[in-house]
Amino acid sequence: MKKLFALVMVLAMALAIAMPTLAATGWDKPATPPPTYDDFEMAADKYEYYSASAGGYGANGVYFPKWDDKKGIVKDTLGRVVFRFTLPKKADAEALYPGVDFSAGVTVTFKITNIKGLSYVDTATNFFPALITEAATISKNVYKDSVTLPLGTAAADKEYMFVFAAASAADVVASITISAGDDELAATFVYNKVVVTADKTTANGCDFIFSTTTDLRCGQRRTEDALLFDVDSADKIQRVFLLNGTTYYQVLVDVNGVISFKDGNASIQVGDVANGTLPAYATLKARYDFFMGALGFAWDGTAKYMNEDLILDNLVKGASGSASVTFPAGYQSIVDPTVKPPQTGDASTVVGFVMIALALVAAAAVTVKKVRA
Repeated sequence: MKKLFALVMVLAMALAIAMPTLAATGWDKPATPPPTYDDFEMAADKYEYYSASAGGYGANGVYFPKWDDKKGIVKDTLGRVVFRFTLPKKADAEALYPGVDFSAGVTVTFKITNIKGLSYVDTATNFFPALITEAATISKNVYKDSVTLPLGTAAADKEYMFVFAAASAADVVASITISAGDDELAATFVYNKVVVTADKTTANGCDFIFSTTTDLRCGQRRTEDALLFDVDSADKIQRVFLLNGTTYYQVLVDVNGVISFKDGNASIQVGDVANGTLPAYATLKARYDFFMGALGFAWDGTAKYMNEDLILDNLVKGASGSASVTFPAGYQSIVDPTVKPPQTGDASTVVGFVMIALALVAAAAVTVKKVRA
């Protein structure tokens, strides 16, 4: 019995050691680590502000004492917020966010709430101008402003500092948002290796247009191809026109979904060949199919139910990130965390099951031995 027990124990221990090894696969072909790219990094930090030398700290920005939340925000409280962020190089941003157009750079937006005065601090000189009490950028005690920054061939560290005066005894929240790619016209995207431009202007009655060139503008008759959407005051699409050469052909769809093109009294149907000044149906249909493929949907003629903003939202890729910090109002109280007993028994391992099995074998062995005795 002792020999049997020893054999079972050795086998159990060997099995427990081997199980993790048996679970490993692919050792002969280690995976190639994927390339790493730097992403956008941003942070908002809060500090005290002294208008004159006080507490051993000067106001020249050499040293910034950290903000103490126990101080709390009340009316006229002065505070300092520092936004720090790193812009990756353009190649890294494009690799992390495929489809996003970074050619115009990124938009960095700053927002600070519950303030009545604000002053921007030049971190290069640590110059502290007087607080702006009636800043044009402060509306309803909220400051919000944006700056556009380009992405280059190397990462760039940036820092923006503001000093504020609180408007009331409420939280002051400071946030930074970095974004790129949006649905503002004109917007560009690539379809079948062709750059497509979406543009809008109210000049000459042109509403909403997709073109394969960037210099096409409404009211200018160019030998270009484009798709124009005639929209109403609510930006809902009413009619669709295809530009071929210098002529805009209205796109029509019958009850069977068959596409035709019309210019005044001239109508171009399926199978029509080039005739005088009229192009072949196949020519117009090919350009129509190109633009519809770029838009990503098949039009059934109910254009009035489509909205230009919804179309662009699905076309233009975007990237964004944000960070924020809160200067809490009033005095903060520290509450003891609820004590929770340690949780056990919520994880099981192979060794645990093996030990249970050994205990059962040992118990059985002892029982058999006593019975025989």
